[in-house]
Amino acid sequence: MRFPKQMVLCLLITCSFVVAQEESKIDWEREYEKLLKSDPAVREKIESGKTTKKEIMDWLRSVSGKSYTPKKKNSPGDKQKKAGIDWNARYEKFLASDPGLRKKVEQGEATREQVIEYLKLTSGAEDKKKASKEEWEQGKRGEKNGCGNSSHKGYHAITENGEKREYLLYHPTSYDKKRRLPLVINFHGFGDCASDYEKNIGSRLGLNATAEKNGFLVAYPQAVFREKGARYWEPGDPGNKSLATNDVYFTRQLITDVSKKYKIDSKRVYAVGYSNGGMMAYDLASSKDPLIAAIGVMSGTMLGDPGGAGNVRTSVIHFHGIDDGVLPYPGNRHYRSVPETIRGWVVQNQIPLSSLVRETLNQGNVIRERYTSPRKEVAVHLYTIRREHDKPGGHVWFSDEVEGRSPNQILWDFLSRYRLDRRQPEP
Repeated sequence: MRFPKQMVLCLLITCSFVVAQEESKIDWEREYEKLLKSDPAVREKIESGKTTKKEIMDWLRSVSGKSYTPKKKNSPGDKQKKAGIDWNARYEKFLASDPGLRKKVEQGEATREQVIEYLKLTSGAEDKKKASKEEWEQGKRGEKNGCGNSSHKGYHAITENGEKREYLLYHPTSYDKKRRLPLVINFHGFGDCASDYEKNIGSRLGLNATAEKNGFLVAYPQAVFREKGARYWEPGDPGNKSLATNDVYFTRQLITDVSKKYKIDSKRVYAVGYSNGGMMAYDLASSKDPLIAAIGVMSGTMLGDPGGAGNVRTSVIHFHGIDDGVLPYPGNRHYRSVPETIRGWVVQNQIPLSSLVRETLNQGNVIRERYTSPRKEVAVHLYTIRREHDKPGGHVWFSDEVEGRSPNQILWDFLSRYRLDRRQPEP
């Protein structure tokens, strides 16, 4: 799987400090965490599904100790060959295709050797592509995800007809067996692992702390390895009862499985998701056989048309960065714009467009648009993030406070007002 070109220099430069270390003495988990904390761009690429934790850790290893052995005194005209490949020729072609990278090399921000080492690391993409079908078949049987979720706290698995699906569950320490709790199902982004996602969004960015404070359960389901050669959600209900090929059916089984272990309020089940996970949340909001009371989306979009949901009405809250480079705010030839998606749901929910209340928050860095039905039984809210943490709003799970409240708390305050049976706020 190729790294995005923009990530090449980021990783090469940030990781160069480990070149002289011996691999056997390095705590790779610690180095990975240090990299994420020191470089938000790398964290954004992980959260957006452009790369994975495994790929970054493999890269860290490749430029350190025994795994990285540059040739001595190679001149620019020397040939470095691996299995008959002219790496210098590939290097020149790579630079010719990316003027920005060429400029970085000319300015001394990266070296010829480092770029060639990257090219070697990412070679063999065709072999990986050929193997994807076999990996997909393994994924259907629950044999392929490479995530190590089973060693993570709160691990649960569902097995049915030879197919296995996994999820992690967080419950507040104050959980009382006599009380039914709401359930939030949080779908990760493209290529991610439930364990990494829970650690990042649940622990580091505080969603679990919000659940602890407000008294709700959070499930972090695991997507299966599919034909595109990664773990991702496939919106749409094909109508079959397969855990592996029908993510809507898997979601229903997850809710049933959680209800066997904890008392949940089946009328207060919510779906939230990041990026590809947001697509899944939107899909569940459209289900003609509803099981979700309201949804929340971080840096996501909807595939298909809200009008395809028939008479379904579902409240939606959506956060999106104005500088999102993965799912662009103004849309592109693959995805509709965020305002178009929101407008579609306003119409779907039969909310007058004239109900719009538009507010500028955080000194102009956040724009909030709220549409509410006359009886307040459904609503659609959009938070447009212009800047966060002194940077343009990107493709992330947002964490900077908005007028004194965290996005996690804003998310919960919105979701918790709605019930599946009434589709209207609590008194």
